[in-house]
Amino acid sequence: MRVFDEQKRPKVGVGVVVFRGNEIVLMQRRGVHGEGSWCPPGGHLEYGESWEDCAKRETLEELGVEIENVEFLGVTNDIHEKEQKHYITIILRADIAGGENRRLWNQKKCLHCVGRRGKRYRPRCSYRFRMY
Repeated sequence: MRVFDEQKRPKVGVGVVVFRGNEIVLMQRRGVHGEGSWCPPGGHLEYGESWEDCAKRETLEELGVEIENVEFLGVTNDIHEKEQKHYITIILRADIAGGENRRLWNQKKCLHCVGRRGKRYRPRCSYRFRMY
C-alpha cells in the first residue's frame, strides 16, 4: 500500500481564457512557479466556491474587470517536479463584461500591461498582459 503525504495532495486551480473580442488575455507570471511564463488569469479554488465564482473573483482581482458567458473548456493534471507541486486545473472561457473596449489593468497586480501592437499603458501595474 502506498502512503500519501497530506501536504503533497494536489491543489485545485481555475484558469480563465478571457476574450476581448477576438483576442485573449495572457499574463506573465512573477514570484510563483512558472515564473516568466505566460498564462491566463486564475488561481486557487476556495472551499465551497463554484468554478464560475472562482473565475469571476480571480479575473476581477488580477485584471480588474468583470466577466460574463463563463463556460467549461477542459481540465489539466499538472505536476511541477522542480517545485514539488501538483495541480488539477479547471480551464474556463469567458468574455469581458461590457465589451471589448474595456482596458485591462489592476494597479496592485500588474508590472505593465501590453495591448495591441505592443503598446504599453499603466506602467505601474505584478503581471504583464499580452493580447493574442
